[in-house]
Amino acid sequence: MRLVITLSILSLTLHGNAMIDSSMSRSLYYSAFSDYVDMLSDKSTLDFKKAVFMYENAYHADTLEFSSFSEHFAQLAEELKSFIKFKGIGK
Repeated sequence: MRLVITLSILSLTLHGNAMIDSSMSRSLYYSAFSDYVDMLSDKSTLDFKKAVFMYENAYHADTLEFSSFSEHFAQLAEELKSFIKFKGIGK
C-alpha cells in the first residue's frame, strides 16, 4: 500500500507540475500531496481509495464527488472479482 501511495506522489509531482495553470489547481495538488505525506508518515490512515480519489479530483479540477467515485470504484471491484472467478485465478 505504501508503494502505491508513493508512486501516486511521484505521478502527482511529475504530472501535476506540468498541469498546474491556476491557483485552485495548485492548491488541490498541494493538498493531495500533503495528504499523501500524512498517510506515509502514519499521521493518517493509509487509504487506497482516498489516495486515488485525491489524485483524480486534483486532475479534474475538484469536479468529482467522493460518493460517485466510491460507487464507481465498488463497481470496478465487483467486475474484477467476476473476471477473476471466470478465469479461475482466485482461490
